[in-house]
Amino acid sequence: MHSNLFPFCTRLRALGIRVTILSTGLLLERDAPRIVRTADDVIVSLDGPPEVHDRIRCVPGVFDRLMGGVRTVHGLQPEFPVSGRSVVQRENYHCLRATARTAQQIGLRSISFLAADVASPAFNHLDGWRPEQQVRVSLNWRS
Repeated sequence: MHSNLFPFCTRLRALGIRVTILSTGLLLERDAPRIVRTADDVIVSLDGPPEVHDRIRCVPGVFDRLMGGVRTVHGLQPEFPVSGRSVVQRENYHCLRATARTAQQIGLRSISFLAADVASPAFNHLDGWRPEQQVRVSLNWRS
């Protein structure tokens, strides 16, 4: 997380502006004390149950880090709202119910689902998604 994030959050809250932090969860455990002090809630990315989440994120053990971060936040402030967001794509569409159960098991307040948008230039895809990326992620059954 950017070194100025938490001072910025403090300033926003002083102005009466709600602060939601979106996170992959990788640094949630490390930054939990500052998060509960300077934010109103957190939304973490959850791609599926542990094995699916780790596979999609390409980082072994990343689910455990996410879960540890949620537990640390709740250990500091049990009622602090932590929710999940799941981008539905080819590698996880088949396990949406398991994803919702996983969210509940790790203590997320809620979870939202949105479809992967392979037409968007967002997330460093300024020139569009390469065809092989679109096939890997897209739910377009004609691919």
